Amino acid sequence: MGRSIPVDLTIMRFKSRTAAREFFQIMLHRYQIGDRVTPEDQILLGELLRRHPEAPQKIGVGVDHFEVLGADFDTQCFHVFRTDGTFEDFSLHTCVDEK
Repeated sequence: MGRSIPVDLTIMRFKSRTAAREFFQIMLHRYQIGDRVTPEDQILLGELLRRHPEAPQKIGVGVDHFEVLGADFDTQCFHVFRTDGTFEDFSLHTCVDEK
């Protein structure tokens, strides 16, 4: 059995990548397409997004808010909306794994 790799956000710690992925997938599915993320969840997503290997490009001029929008294969995903009005999706798995 492999060793668990913890995931540390500045405000929350997960004992493993699997636990972090499950937490954020549950969060994602609490929302419907078109929903704006609550301020509490936005704080966690902001911390998670900082782990993305392209975080500076994803964050851009600054984060205004997060929303859930449709994605490929009839799924949904989080999108970061920037203060300049632009937006972009990001992968939870990429953020958790820091690929």
